[in-house]
Amino acid sequence: KPSAAPSKGAPQKGDAAAYKSALVDFLKKNGKTPLATLGQKVKKPAGVSEKMAQFLKANASTFDVSNGVCSLK
Repeated sequence: KPSAAPSKGAPQKGDAAAYKSALVDFLKKNGKTPLATLGQKVKKPAGVSEKMAQFLKANASTFDVSNGVCSLK
């Protein structure tokens, strides 16, 4: 019997890291970006369960969000 694999709904650390990296790359190229635009341009992986705004707040050491606009710190 194969060992118990994580369920498909479980968040994947690699997905979160890849998402963070993609957001950082986009913001480096484009500067301050409204959250709505950022959400359209950088697709969230299926392994990241939280909404983008929550993800950005959880990574507040990297991202600065104010008045609906995100930038890098």
